[in-house]
Amino acid sequence: MKVRSVVGGVIALVWLLPILLYAQLAQYTKIRVTSTDADALCVGHNSQAPTSAQCDGGIYAGGSALISAAGLVTVTGNGTHSFNGTIDGAQEIALRNSSTGTGAFARLSLGNDGEAGAGRIVFFGTGFPPSNPNLADSLTIQSTRVNGISIASTNASGDIRFFAGGTTEVGRIDSTAWFINDTANANNTFGLTVNQVAATNHAITLKGSGSVLTGITSIVAAETDDFASFLQTNGGAGGLGIRSLGENAANAVNTSIVSYGGQASTTHSTAGRALIELYVSQHDGANAAADVTNDGNVFGVRYRTGAADVTGLILDEDGDLWLNGGLTATTGTFSSTLSATATTVTTLETGQGANELYDMDQDVLTTSAPTFATINTGNGAVELAAGVYTPTYTSVANVDSSTPYECQYERVGNTVTTSCLLNVDATTSGVLVQIQATLPVASNLGASQDSVGTATATSVAAFSAGTVLGDLTTDRVQIEYLAPSAANHTVTFIFTYQVI
Repeated sequence: MKVRSVVGGVIALVWLLPILLYAQLAQYTKIRVTSTDADALCVGHNSQAPTSAQCDGGIYAGGSALISAAGLVTVTGNGTHSFNGTIDGAQEIALRNSSTGTGAFARLSLGNDGEAGAGRIVFFGTGFPPSNPNLADSLTIQSTRVNGISIASTNASGDIRFFAGGTTEVGRIDSTAWFINDTANANNTFGLTVNQVAATNHAITLKGSGSVLTGITSIVAAETDDFASFLQTNGGAGGLGIRSLGENAANAVNTSIVSYGGQASTTHSTAGRALIELYVSQHDGANAAADVTNDGNVFGVRYRTGAADVTGLILDEDGDLWLNGGLTATTGTFSSTLSATATTVTTLETGQGANELYDMDQDVLTTSAPTFATINTGNGAVELAAGVYTPTYTSVANVDSSTPYECQYERVGNTVTTSCLLNVDATTSGVLVQIQATLPVASNLGASQDSVGTATATSVAAFSAGTVLGDLTTDRVQIEYLAPSAANHTVTFIFTYQVI
């Protein structure tokens, strides 16, 4: 059936009114227009008369085909249109602006009772001047309303996927977690998974482009507005590196770890726990933990000084602490053994005020015999020591017998001071007694003045003063005094010598 109007389409309307009226009255009834002619339904002015080929199996109006025989929908001009059609066998709405001008774009606008055109899907032409979020040769989805845009997959198993640079999936959001370059993680129920694939640079970078300007770009890989980054430590072998970057400003703290909460343990042993902990373990490569290597370094502090990166502190596997410098403590108690290497001791705080080396054993906290500190000041293996010993005595002259007792000594650097008590039976009263004693710390005495001291011999009726001098031949000290009696009497002596 073909309808052509020559006077403003009046005849066409006469034909169409019954059909439209019937459709309104029977809105659930299909309307079918058929023709035994090869042409279909065409409406238009004579000056816009379609050809037979245009009308074949389609709908034609206003000089343009609305729906062709193939189902292709074409719209020209401004206005509101409702239609559907197929391209390549699929249902599709196709909008295109083929202009190359600076204002060219194709736009689908959606509105509601609050605003017409509040939602837009826009594809901008290649010549469109960029102005965020509108970029040339790009697609944007926009909303001008207060609640913005929601992207939803309402099926319980429906993921939202992101593709970029082709057909490769670069991101995914499932019902609970976010993934970058990954699709699933059994150990991440609620959270973020970042898969770097083969990359070894930053996995996460934190920036402050409106406030941070460090100037750092090459001493570590960074951009000048970075203030933190997370990356692999060993480039392809795993491990975590955390970099904190700050400006060269007068800030006393650049990086901090702060913890609030918990209840601190008071157990001071290998079973003790702390509110902030660092845990270290090796593994065997087969999913089993392995002990840290004996004497292996488990914690260290490195810093830059003298135009070089150096290590200043190391805590090793068996709890030993190594310092590249001195150890200072204003108060407190050392338990166990204190030792150091190549350290110059200027002050040793024992809690005795001005008497810093007084009665050191009283400040050693221990449940057994104290082990005194050994500190290397560059003068030998034992630099600061105190203890007791019983000398071996050798009679030289006017001695019938002798009875030794325990002596005490202390050493500071290469100087040793000793005090002793000895009982002697002299052969003859009033005659010079000579007897030698071994040293608490061995020394190669080079002159008699390398060891000097005094001696006092007392009996019931008299006493006698004497000297203590070093013996170059035997490397011992020799005590000399006039015997106050031939009977058994007491000798006390004190001497100081150099360890040579």
